[in-house]
Amino acid sequence: MTRFWTVLGIALLLGPGLPLAFLYLAKAFTTKIPAPPLSARLIPITVEDRAVLRDGRPFWLDNSDLNQVVKPSGLATKQVAVGDVSLAAKPGASPFGQGYVSVVAPGWDSAAGSFSPTSGAIPNSARAGTSARLPLAVHNHWVVLSEPGSPQNQAQVLLLLDGDIPDAAKLDEFARQLQAELPDTLRRLRQTSAELGQRKSGWVKPGKGKPADGAVESLGAQVTAEEPPWDFDASSTGGAGNGDSTWGASSADAAYSDPDRPWG
Repeated sequence: MTRFWTVLGIALLLGPGLPLAFLYLAKAFTTKIPAPPLSARLIPITVEDRAVLRDGRPFWLDNSDLNQVVKPSGLATKQVAVGDVSLAAKPGASPFGQGYVSVVAPGWDSAAGSFSPTSGAIPNSARAGTSARLPLAVHNHWVVLSEPGSPQNQAQVLLLLDGDIPDAAKLDEFARQLQAELPDTLRRLRQTSAELGQRKSGWVKPGKGKPADGAVESLGAQVTAEEPPWDFDASSTGGAGNGDSTWGASSADAAYSDPDRPWG
């Protein structure tokens, strides 16, 4: 009788499991950055009064930004390197849907944007909130990279352009779009990074315990005298608020999601 139930259990497990495993393996094998040529360039920028500056001038692009071809035409690949930044194709945890491209930049926070309104790029979309994710077709996207602890208005932008775009008018359009979108993307990325740093420094959710020693002073938290979230002297925090308020500069619009969530 025991053998019967063992065989039955194995059959039930392998019955749906084998097709799903096959689908996942097939997806993992085919998940690649597609074939069109890809030009990429890392450019230092500054943001002043919502103006994105490159070499002291409003951000601009020209044909020289297409010269660095990191992936030739006709070659699909799982990984592309641009300096110290890597783009790695990932299948995700599900055997269904599309994979995605993870931006790997050790020591840097990153968020993604797109020159196409139909793109699947989601800024701040990794679990940690500070690692960018792109659709597999990374062409005509950009990634802003921010180094924690660096001046708030300084960053780098990674351009990922279709190598077949020689049109100067199109490049001017891309530059204008980046100038309009990058300041808010960088602001959200900075806020997300700061909030994650605050949590790691000792903050806990109300009702889950007390903050670590020195955490209140280091974050400049705001609490009310009527409803302090923990048993400590609210006067030492230098402000007023409550347990439901945000800390510091709020980023209610910062996005978080599971990095293994498939595209599509």
